[in-house]
Parts: sequence; structure tokens; C-alpha cells
Amino acid sequence: MPRHASIAVVGRPNVGKSTLVNLLSGRAVSVVADTPAVTRDRVVAEARIGTRPVNLIDTGGFMIDPEGNVAALVMEQLRLAIEESDLIVCLFDASEPPTLLDEEIVRYLRKRGRPVLYAANKADRKRSLDEVHEYEALGLPGILPISAAHNTGIRALLEEIERALPPPSGEDDGTGSSRFDARILLLGRPNAGKSTLINTAVGDERVIVDPVPGTTRDCIEIASTVAGKSVLLVDSAGIRRPRSIQHYLEELSVIRAIKAIGSVDVAVMLVDAVDGMVQQDERIAGMVLHRGRGLVIGLNKWDRMRKVRLEEYLRRIYALGEYLSFVPAVPLSALTGWNVGELFKAAFAVREALGARISTSRLNRFLADIVAKHAPPRSGGRPVRIYYVAQTETNPPAFSFVTNRPGAVTENWRKYAAAQLRQAFGFNGVPLRLRFRPKKRPPHP
Repeated sequence: MPRHASIAVVGRPNVGKSTLVNLLSGRAVSVVADTPAVTRDRVVAEARIGTRPVNLIDTGGFMIDPEGNVAALVMEQLRLAIEESDLIVCLFDASEPPTLLDEEIVRYLRKRGRPVLYAANKADRKRSLDEVHEYEALGLPGILPISAAHNTGIRALLEEIERALPPPSGEDDGTGSSRFDARILLLGRPNAGKSTLINTAVGDERVIVDPVPGTTRDCIEIASTVAGKSVLLVDSAGIRRPRSIQHYLEELSVIRAIKAIGSVDVAVMLVDAVDGMVQQDERIAGMVLHRGRGLVIGLNKWDRMRKVRLEEYLRRIYALGEYLSFVPAVPLSALTGWNVGELFKAAFAVREALGARISTSRLNRFLADIVAKHAPPRSGGRPVRIYYVAQTETNPPAFSFVTNRPGAVTENWRKYAAAQLRQAFGFNGVPLRLRFRPKKRPPHP
């Protein structure tokens, strides 16, 4: 599976970076205002450039000599975005002539050696177009004039971005990159036991284990055989709550862990059973499912939970989010090896379910059964009929339901259909995509 390419949008304050990110992502992910320096943290938004899925990174305004802690943190965020990006889009303000800060940004980006596209935003007047040529004096011929606010010049920018992006990585290109039965990412908060689990699973001290949280800084890939299957195990840095991330290197490692989600099949969310699952774990679990990956919850250090019933513990976990109720949760001890095999058995089952394809005949027998038990509710006094269903995709599985009234299918019936699909075909831990579309009418003679 290819990972998402990352594109950082940079420039001095108030050149329209957030407006451009919102336009390209199709939703308001960044706050837009006329006041400079509104964006302080990096904002990451998913988008598509042509056929490529990408992560757009909105950054704070560039500063030459940042004063104060906040300004210094903004520049750290900017440096981090540049370091982690596959491509940089640098924006200028076409309504003004170049400034010393613009010159400094160009010098800085040249030193970084990253691929850069330059665009002049707010080029919606003749005078602005004249200003664009002044920016070419910075040694940058071919600057793209655009207006993110008025959606002009954007198609040309998208075409340039698509040409400048590196080839997709992570796909089976004939080099053996898909030789694993499963790629499994270990996620969780610091000191949950991820590195210990990998060492126990592979039977070797392959990863440094230390009681000090944050020992693992980068994503470490280990090819091994577990339970008779070839796997690529990815040990990630512990993911803290955002307000707990202060050090530049620690934040870099967290971003890499989140990016690694896109290159694996299944993620194991390892939870310290003594501390319990918290909202940050639930947030990352939701990110895994949103990106179409499988998920298993591992309850580590269960040997310390002497008087706790598993059923009651699971009820507390599933109460964090409704979607967690279909995710397998396995108690284990990474240190002693107890039940580690069951954890990986669950992960392999989820991987298999991700790629499962159900025949149309089986699906329509299934559809007849669930409609007989619970038909879609009527809407406006008119019945909602589901004619047939077919699977259209795998990894993750997607199903197309043909109906007379797609817009009248309620959210509750969608959830009912998804739950019945999981129960009938074993899609536990797997995100499902359900689409309802109208029946095609035959063409007029």
C-alpha cells in the first residue's frame, strides 16, 4: 500500500497558506484571518492531487529571528514540516513587492535541498500580475500566479505539484516489497510495552527496551516470522497527547509514527492495562480506521490485573467510542509472552478480512435475511427498497447497495447493515465502506 506523500505549504505570515490548504483539501481545516500568524501549529489535511492521496501541511509564518517561546516553537514546527515533506509549496504575496523576508525564505529553502514549487498568491489584479515578475528577481523564473481566494490558477498549480511529487512508494513494484503476509504497526502511548512485545514475538532483543518513556524515537522495521507467517513489524515512538509534546525530536518521531499508518495493513494499539485506555488512544485508533487499516487492541500487563473481569474492562474501552465495539481486544503480557500468540492470531485474522471478497450471490442472500429482520424505515410515507448489494473493493472492503431512495436510508440502518456484515462475514477490526446508490434507468429507445 502506498504511503501518502507530504506537501508543506510555507511562506511569510498572511500570504494565504491556510486559504490554499483549505481549498486543496476541500474543507476548512485551517483558521483563515487577515491577522498575521494565526497558524502556529502545523495543521495536516488529507487531499488528492490527481490520483495521488497526499497530506497537506499548513505551517506558521516564517520569521528570520523569532523572539519569545511561541515564535521559536512556530519556527520549530516549520522546520519539522520541511524536513518531513516530499515537496514544498512556497507562497509569496503578489499584491506586494518582494520583501527581505521573502529573500531569506528562498535562501533557507535552497539550503535545505528539498524540491520546491514557488507560487504568488493574491494574483487577481493586473497590478498583482506585474508584482509576480518582481519575484523572479529572486532567481525564480516560472513563478505560478494564483488566487486561492478566487480559485484561479489552481489547476496549473495542481498539475505542477503532480509532476513534482516523487513516485509512489510502498506498492508492489516487482522488487519484493509485498512479500509479507502482513505488515503490523505497534502504536500506543510511551512505555506501553511495544518494544518488549516485538522482542518477545521475534525471540530476540531486536529493539532497545528501557523503562524511560520515549526511548524509541523513530519507526523501526523488523522482518521476521511470527506464528508461521512472514511479517514486517514496525515499532513506533510512543504517541503522547499534543500538549505533552514539547521536544522537537520527540514530535518528529510522533509524526513519523502517524505517517507509518498509511504503509501497513494492521495496527495494534497497545494499551497499558493498568493505566487503561484514554482518549488519546481512542483518537489514534480512529485515525487507523479512517485510513482504511485494520485494528487490534492489545491489553498489555494483564498479569497485574488480579481482580478485574475482562468483560467489564472491555465495556469501559468500548464506551470510549462506538466504533471500537467491533475491534478485537486481547489481554496479554509482552514481558512473559502470555497470550502474545493470540494477539498476533487476531492481527492475522484482521489482515485476511481486509482482503476478503464476498460473492454477490452470498451477499444478496445475506441482504434478503437482514431486510426481512429489519427493513429500512419508510420516509415521507414511502418505502425504501434495497434491490441488491455487491462488493466493489477490498483493503478495506467496500459494498454498494442499490436502492430506490439513497438519500432516505437512515444512519441507524447503515450501522445495522454494517454490524450484520461483520457478524455474517467476520469483518471484526476492519473498517467497512457502505455506499447507497440509485438504480440505473434503462436508456430511452
